[in-house]
Amino acid sequence: MTSLRFRAAGPDDAEKIALLHADSWRRHYRGAYADSFLDGDVVANRRSVWSSRLAAPANSTTVVAEDDTGLVGFVHVVFDEDDRWGSFIDNLHVSHKRRRTRRRYRTPYLRCRGRCRASDMQVRVFMGA
Repeated sequence: MTSLRFRAAGPDDAEKIALLHADSWRRHYRGAYADSFLDGDVVANRRSVWSSRLAAPANSTTVVAEDDTGLVGFVHVVFDEDDRWGSFIDNLHVSHKRRRTRRRYRTPYLRCRGRCRASDMQVRVFMGA
């Protein structure tokens, strides 16, 4: 297995992130989102979101994980999102082809380029109906 490289995402990453995000939703969010949405053009939806987020990151950062095959995961953190809980991990997706990556993913993301500490992070878990 090739080693991972982590870096801040930029506008040129929007397409790759949108494709991975859409694939992750289609695989894992059945029941949380309507099948008609997931089976439709969810890629265009995610492309719009990520193009906007990465063009003008507002109090947030997105970090991508890559190996020799390309993008294998990403995390998007919104800083100081909540007065009590602090920063918010808004998205964390890893390619189904690289599941073992998830264990090694946490430490670089929690650094958030010096903007937040692990103790100041929140993750919201949305349960299906």
